[in-house]
Amino acid sequence: MKRSKSIKNMYLIGMISVAFISITISSVVMIIKEYQNFRVEADESRTIYIDEQKALIKNEVEKVIEYIEYMKSLTEERLERNMKNRTNEAIAIASNIYNENRDIKTRTDIEKMIKDALRPVRFNHGRGYYFATDLTGIEQLFADRPELEGKNLIGMTDTQGKFVIQDMIKIAKNKKEGYYRYNWTKPGGKGKDFPKIAYIKYFEPMDWFIGTGEYLDDVESDIKKEILTRISKIRFGKDGYIFVVGFDGVTLMNATQPDIIGKNIWDMTDPNGVKVIQAERRAAETPAGDFIRYVWEKPTTNMLSPKISFIKGVHDWQWMVGAGAYLDEIESQLAQKKELLFDGMIKEFVGILLTLFLIVIFIYPIAKLISNRLKNNFDVFTRFFKVAANQSIKIKSDQLNLVEFEPLVEAANQMIEVREKNKALLVQNEQRYKKAQEMGQVGNWEYDIGNEIFWGSEEAKRIYGFDPESEKFLTDEIEHCIPERERVHQALIDLIENDKPYDLEFEIHPVSGPERRIVKSIAELVGNDAGAPLKVIGVIQDITEQKTAEELIIQSQSQLNEKNQLLSAILQHTHMMAAFLDSEFNFLWVNQAYADACKRLPSFFPGKNHFDLYPHQENQIIFETVVKTGKEYSVAAKPFEFPDQPERGVTYWDWSLIPTKTESGLVDGLVFTLFEVTDRIEAEKQVHDAKERFQKVFNSQLDAIFILGPEKPARIIEMNKAVSTLFGYTKDEILGQPADMLHVNEKYLAEFQDALFHAVKTQGYLKDFEFSMKRKDGRIFPTEHTVLELNDETGQRTGWVSIVRDLTERKKFESHMRQTQKIESIGNLAGGIAHDFNNILFPIVGMSELLLEDLPPESIEREKAQEIYKAGKRGSELVKQILAFSRQSDQKPIPTRIQKVLKEVSKLIRPTIPANIEITWDIQQDCGMVMADPTQLHQIAMNLITNAYHAVDPGNGKIDIRLKEKEFKTHSIEKKQIEPGRYAALSVSDNGCGIDSETLEMIFEPYFTTKAQGKGTGLGLAVVHGIVKEYGGEIFVTSKSDKGSSFEVCIPLMKSEYNLLTDDLQNVAPSGTERILVVDDEVPIAKLEGQMLKRLGYKVTISIGSQEALNSFKKSPDAFDLILTDMSMPNMTGDQLAYEIRKITPGMPIIICTGFSERINKERAEKIGVNGFLMKPIVKSDMAGMVRKVLDETPK
Repeated sequence: MKRSKSIKNMYLIGMISVAFISITISSVVMIIKEYQNFRVEADESRTIYIDEQKALIKNEVEKVIEYIEYMKSLTEERLERNMKNRTNEAIAIASNIYNENRDIKTRTDIEKMIKDALRPVRFNHGRGYYFATDLTGIEQLFADRPELEGKNLIGMTDTQGKFVIQDMIKIAKNKKEGYYRYNWTKPGGKGKDFPKIAYIKYFEPMDWFIGTGEYLDDVESDIKKEILTRISKIRFGKDGYIFVVGFDGVTLMNATQPDIIGKNIWDMTDPNGVKVIQAERRAAETPAGDFIRYVWEKPTTNMLSPKISFIKGVHDWQWMVGAGAYLDEIESQLAQKKELLFDGMIKEFVGILLTLFLIVIFIYPIAKLISNRLKNNFDVFTRFFKVAANQSIKIKSDQLNLVEFEPLVEAANQMIEVREKNKALLVQNEQRYKKAQEMGQVGNWEYDIGNEIFWGSEEAKRIYGFDPESEKFLTDEIEHCIPERERVHQALIDLIENDKPYDLEFEIHPVSGPERRIVKSIAELVGNDAGAPLKVIGVIQDITEQKTAEELIIQSQSQLNEKNQLLSAILQHTHMMAAFLDSEFNFLWVNQAYADACKRLPSFFPGKNHFDLYPHQENQIIFETVVKTGKEYSVAAKPFEFPDQPERGVTYWDWSLIPTKTESGLVDGLVFTLFEVTDRIEAEKQVHDAKERFQKVFNSQLDAIFILGPEKPARIIEMNKAVSTLFGYTKDEILGQPADMLHVNEKYLAEFQDALFHAVKTQGYLKDFEFSMKRKDGRIFPTEHTVLELNDETGQRTGWVSIVRDLTERKKFESHMRQTQKIESIGNLAGGIAHDFNNILFPIVGMSELLLEDLPPESIEREKAQEIYKAGKRGSELVKQILAFSRQSDQKPIPTRIQKVLKEVSKLIRPTIPANIEITWDIQQDCGMVMADPTQLHQIAMNLITNAYHAVDPGNGKIDIRLKEKEFKTHSIEKKQIEPGRYAALSVSDNGCGIDSETLEMIFEPYFTTKAQGKGTGLGLAVVHGIVKEYGGEIFVTSKSDKGSSFEVCIPLMKSEYNLLTDDLQNVAPSGTERILVVDDEVPIAKLEGQMLKRLGYKVTISIGSQEALNSFKKSPDAFDLILTDMSMPNMTGDQLAYEIRKITPGMPIIICTGFSERINKERAEKIGVNGFLMKPIVKSDMAGMVRKVLDETPK
């Protein structure tokens, strides 16, 4: 329907139109004139404004350029300062670890602690790490590439051929610290020549240099980021800001439009067709920069506005730095002036148009108000939808003032709530899924067949050693991790092409983490709607731990089988009868001895029940008790009659039952061992009868013999003289008294009576029963008892005969013999070790000594040879200590500083004592020297400290070791324990259990010990006491029970200072030109001895073995001036060879060398007429001196 028109409105419009036309006609001339003046003024204002804005933006850009240049100039300075600070931090950490542990840990332990402390340190956004190298070029620490640790990188060069490690070693040696520049490949970076700067510093305790390095372009990248961050905050004028664009068109910084940062806008065009970025590039190419004009969105209004910008290039960084000013501001100001101009002209017609103007003025604000309100409401929704894409922000109802928009607000807020719930649920499900994969070490993966692209979950990336947060999961890198990539690849092809099942186990080498993993992977094929292969989806699981456990089980089973076979072999060849029974006493296995004793074959027993074959109610109860309680049982001389062999009569057996148990502790079988003692029991009976027949001579026995009555308690009727000697009672004091008075206490008495009556019941007497009794003075001593029951003709007991033997001396002798045998065994072992070890050390010491003569004094090779020589000498000293311990070498006292011995003791003792036991050392470093054997001093310190450790509480124990000089004057010496004079006093104190006064009197007796069986020999303090007394010293002991003990060892100081000899390889050794026959059965040793002698000028003939040497000598006895021979050789030893040679040429000088031999030592060598004796390993100077001495002393 056609819309009707309002006459009123048309009239109003007509009136207004006439008014405006009239005003227009009358004002044309005036408007033209005023407008011309306005245009001239506007042009001038526009020019001034643009010039001011140009100056402003250019100034801002120039300031930014200056700031960039300033920051660029600081790049290397900041890098060097940072690296130096980091290296100093590493040196401080290493120094602290070394200083804290150098007296208590080995060098190897300290090196490991330093490496472990520095290895995980990262800085400079994770790029920075530490490296450490010793001065021989061996990489000690390479945190980023640990596979290079332990390797010698002395020949490593950079991409330009510079020897990096050699140059760094020179800096460490000559300057101790400094910077080093080189070019290096960069992980993940294209190209090879990346400039790098390192700072290294010499760490003297370990003979290392420690350092770190950084690539210049990485630091430059950090500075660029810092600059862009700073630029993003710059504001000037009303809407001014700085923007940065790369020469390639990528936006690097635009604070007002962050959405375009990182995007390439090279082809961006404004409404006027201007290629903005390309125009900026042309301006940036101008050295001084240039201005460009274009249209751009204004930040404050989001409207396109004309803009002028100043652009200047940073050419080495390929940056375009710019700032701009919007020109709509001047146009707005000119519009205001223009409006004032029109207002002035309208005032002339104000009377005519007043009413109309008032109407227009009234309508305009209302329309404007309504328009603004609508715009504000729409702006709220516009802002909401922009933010809602990334944030969950609701619209507040008080932001709107129109009712019509309320349903839209409710709908929008409801949409946000639903989205948040779904988002939270999705996050929760993703976290559960990730946690499940991580706990099960299971990841999932997909392979896009068309694009040949792999995708993997975080756990799948972690299994392959990739960063779980990284998007990097490339096919080539995955395949590189799989040694069996062909098999895995073929399985994947079979799945895609033939739909064959994909279920594999294979090994991978992750790009980081452990060296190898074993994984299991299962996959299936996914097709499109047409059935064509689309992608493969699968899972992968790390089963390394499972496979390792399976291998350990197999290995353990193999070891168990080997042990079972060994045990079976032992039991099959022993004379002891042995059988395995199950928990119901069925035979599982018997050995040959068991079968022979039962006169059966071993195959007869398995499957048969023990008590079906040999019924015995008492024994069956014992067996059942062992199965029930799980406790072992053993019995001696138990009688038994074979039901199937009555002719054997009663037999006696020592037998035991040992239960075998399951992992849960249930008894599942018995180990039954027996040994027949029938012969012994019968012999004991014969001895018993013989003793009864010879009772009349019992007073002549050394053992105490009692005749006791039959009553209870039994009284002493008669005794021999040995009773008084043994127990201390006179005959009058003891006759008629109960024998109970001789027992320690009622508990001991009851135990003795149980044993007695059980023995009498089972065998008729008590024999060789070891026990303890009490003397008159209360002392308890070990005894051996034989008790015989006396019966009349009717079998009634008439009394007892008790024989008591004192076992005190026998126990001491047995203990002495056991310890003697142990020491003898150790001595034999030490002798064998010494001989072989000295033969091994000889070439090491000798060859290194020759190398030291040949190599230049300052060369690295000579330093290495020096270390080999020192190590060999230390090995030689170790052999001497082993022989000294076993008393197979002559250790003579030499001037010794005890503080040096204690330093070695501290290194050895600290790792053997728990860390919670505090050990303090108070050592007088200038303490004088003593004349002693260092090995014996070492033994003294180790014994005393070990005893202190055993005495203290493991929870709060404390041990104090002190060394100081001490003077004893005549009036201060008690009981003449020590001679007056100055002594080195070594004291070891503890806060342990202490020693009571009775024990204190016996602590230095041989074989006396308070430790549990198997924990001590009783020799430690006795040996210490003997050594100290041999040196003319004394031991002072103070102790209180529960307070602790203190042992002070005082050894006389030497009256004058003694200059210790040092090994000086540069000393001139005596030489000669004589002819020497060298004999040894080991070729390397013979050649080495020959080289040493040749260097000394001698003419040398080498014979391998004594027989070859004897043959050579027989042919030409006058061809040699001296024989140098080994001792231990097959077929003919060195002393035997000397005897044969002396039969040919009686005066022939002979020197014998040995690593160790029981047949020869220095004294025996002199006794049999050998001219010289040398112990291996032989130092060239010792050989030179001995050879020259023997030749000079031999008559020409």
